Amino acid sequence: MTEPKEMFIIQPGLTEWVQNQN
Repeated sequence: MTEPKEMFIIQPGLTEWVQNQN
């Protein structure tokens, strides 16, 4: 998966799984 940071900006719901990736 590429950098989902751009996607999480569009969908704040992804912030949860984005933090899990960290």
